[in-house]
Amino acid sequence: KFGFNIRSGEALKAVGSVLQKDSLVFAGVHCHLGSQLLDAAPFIQAAPVMADLAAALKERLGAEPEMLDIGGGLGVRYTEKDSPLSIEDFSRLVTGCIKEAFEKRGLSLPHLLLEPGRSIVAEAGTTLYTAGQPKEVSLAGEPYRRIYLPVDGGLSDNPRPALYDAEYSVMIASRADKPRDTLYTVSGRHCETDRLFPDVMLQKADWGDIMAVQTTGAYCHSMASNYNRFPRPAVVFVSGGKPRLVYRRETPEDLVKCDLF
Repeated sequence: KFGFNIRSGEALKAVGSVLQKDSLVFAGVHCHLGSQLLDAAPFIQAAPVMADLAAALKERLGAEPEMLDIGGGLGVRYTEKDSPLSIEDFSRLVTGCIKEAFEKRGLSLPHLLLEPGRSIVAEAGTTLYTAGQPKEVSLAGEPYRRIYLPVDGGLSDNPRPALYDAEYSVMIASRADKPRDTLYTVSGRHCETDRLFPDVMLQKADWGDIMAVQTTGAYCHSMASNYNRFPRPAVVFVSGGKPRLVYRRETPEDLVKCDLF
C-alpha cells in the first residue's frame, strides 16, 4: 500500500508532480525490500533497479536523485538457525553493488541512507517472565502428553508470535546450567490463542522460575498494548552491571486514567 510502482510509470509520474510544485523539493528515491533479511541478496538485486530509475529520472525529467534510501530489513539472531551478515560485510556488499550500478550508468553517486532498525537494538533486549504451575494434559491426535508452562506475560507485551509465528531463543534462566530435557508449550496469560512458544525444549521448570526470552529489544515494547486491560511491564537498561529504570511498570491507575466516570 506504500510507494509508487516503477514498471507502471507511477514513480516517474510522481516525481514529475513533485518537480512542478514550488512547495516541494525532490531530494531522492527510497525503496523497502522486506524485514529480517539474513543476506544481502535483495539489496544486490535492488541496486540496478534503483539505478535504472535514477537514470530514467535524469533522462526524462532532468532530475538526478541526490539521495538513495535503500530501506531496512537487516536480520538478527532470534534462534540458532539465524545467521545474519555482520554490519561490516553488509555495508561492504550493499555500498559496492550500488556504486557499481550507478557508475555503470554514468550517474553521480547519491548520498546513501539506510534504516538499520532492529539490527541495532534487537539483540540487546531480553524479556524476563515468571513461570506459573506446569500443567500436563493429553490432547487428541498427539502421541505425547503436552506440558503447558504458563508465564505472567504474553500477547500484550509481545504480539509477534501470534501475529507472525515469530520464534525466539528461550531458557529457564534460574536453571540455565541444567540440561534442556523437557518439551513445553509456553502459554501466555491471555485468552485467544496466546501460545508464546509451542514445542520448545527447556530446562525442567517449576512455579516461580525465571524464563528469559532473548532478542526482544525490537518490536516488543514498541508493539506492547493493554490488551485484556493488562499493564505493560517495566523496561530496565543495564550497563556495566548497573541497572537504570527507563520505563516504570504500569499500574491499575494508569489503565483507567483516561476513563470518564
